[in-house]
Amino acid sequence: MTRLSILLLMFVMAAAAMRAHADHAITVTVHEGARQTFAGLGCNHCDIWPKLAFRELPEDVQWETMRLLWQECNFQYYRVWLERTESTDNFLTMVSQTLDILRGINPDARLLLIPHGRVGEPAAYAGHFARKILELRIDHGIWFYATGISNEPNNPAIGMSMEMIPAIVKALRDSLDYLEEITTDYLGLDTIRIIAPEASNTGDPYFNEYIDALIADPEAMASLHGFGVHSYNMCMTKDALDKFAPYLEGDGAGTHALWQTESSNTLQPEDPATSTQGDSAKGAETAARLISDLNLGVTHWLFWKGINGFTENDNGSVIIGHNQYTGEYRVFLKYYYLRQLSRTFDIGATFRRASTDFDKYGRYIWMENTYCHPQEPDMKKPPICCAAARNPGGDWALAVVNQTGIPNRNGATFFEARTYDVTIDVTELGGVSGIAYDVWRCNNGIRNVLDPQPAVMENGRLSVTVHPCELVSLRPSFNTHFAIEPRDYVYMSPHDTGCGFGVLAALLPPMGLRMHTAARRRRRRARERRKA
Repeated sequence: MTRLSILLLMFVMAAAAMRAHADHAITVTVHEGARQTFAGLGCNHCDIWPKLAFRELPEDVQWETMRLLWQECNFQYYRVWLERTESTDNFLTMVSQTLDILRGINPDARLLLIPHGRVGEPAAYAGHFARKILELRIDHGIWFYATGISNEPNNPAIGMSMEMIPAIVKALRDSLDYLEEITTDYLGLDTIRIIAPEASNTGDPYFNEYIDALIADPEAMASLHGFGVHSYNMCMTKDALDKFAPYLEGDGAGTHALWQTESSNTLQPEDPATSTQGDSAKGAETAARLISDLNLGVTHWLFWKGINGFTENDNGSVIIGHNQYTGEYRVFLKYYYLRQLSRTFDIGATFRRASTDFDKYGRYIWMENTYCHPQEPDMKKPPICCAAARNPGGDWALAVVNQTGIPNRNGATFFEARTYDVTIDVTELGGVSGIAYDVWRCNNGIRNVLDPQPAVMENGRLSVTVHPCELVSLRPSFNTHFAIEPRDYVYMSPHDTGCGFGVLAALLPPMGLRMHTAARRRRRRARERRKA
């Protein structure tokens, strides 16, 4: 070997050694004691925008996109809206297609109803939706596993006061139970679970007022199955968990669940993922919200829009986008982050509470994904979020995501890009050594790829290097078999679905005609490319 070759080899080895260790280190402590039991993932709409556009997709694409969520990501919950002024026929038109496919893929998937509309008198409001639930059950065979009482009741247009929250919970429970009593056949209306309040975030005063009103009413609490929250720019917090804790299974002596029913990067642009590129910032934020929420008590976790037409300024709220004109779809990179997490924590996993030693200003101990006030420049999103659970089979699973290097925006400030050496200390496994944990990664360059070398536990501690916007999962073994993989279309018009242009087309028919003609040309060219 020549001297030059030796020098080059030494340089490569030195560079590799430098990459193997990060400039920053964090220790995560997984505290002893089983907490909440994980009930699964889900999402909201799959055919909301453009309205009924999902039905225009080829049948194989409809089934494939639904399989990607309810099979490959193991989704269990589907949340659908029903407006107070909406007819049953319109509701069925909006949901029947996706429900039929869902039953074919996962017959055990659970449906969550979200009533929506101006309240008026609480008993009448609750009675209206109870009768709708009865009608859909008897006449159309649609059974709801659970129902909310309203979506984000803090919206002034809804007109739901603090006092109305427990009143509607009680009235809805009474109405469902009464309708069950007077029906000839048993329909299960008395088993439909009620969740509330599903406010827009956990940080504003109205959220605490809603929860206080529920807790102060024993009859309402007896009627309530679970608390409902949303996780956008303000996720679960330790303060919110402490308020819920006495009524939760695991944290307290209660039996209530904690549902998170909406989460996304709403009203933010995002490019679809290709085989080599994608928006890892959105993926990391999605994973961070989920991991942070699981660490702070959430039992059920639902993303916002599951499947939607591509939009130029709101793809951040969608897992799978489609173009109904060409019949093509493409997943966003966040899909792979969710798929990996769905195979990290099994349904029935019991979570522990984890905290970090990164205690700048006391903000990051519990890895809370909270709102960053623009007037506090030092307030940032936690650089590392971690969750740990024991799966039903007895093996331990851990997930850690690095959400640094993400561009700042109003209300969300992030640390500059940093690679972290993360040590996870599982106190219940203190003294346990020699167990090998597979290391599963997801980032902009790789999607759900196992490291060639596992991490080996030493005295209950595992160490792993996590790069910016990267998700790392650890488990003794993973199910890495995927029955289907997302297609990687070559020809794609990711923003041209009529979204944002529909109003102009309606007001200017000639323009709409030209757009329709252009759409035909796009479909023809797409077919020609496929044949080639």
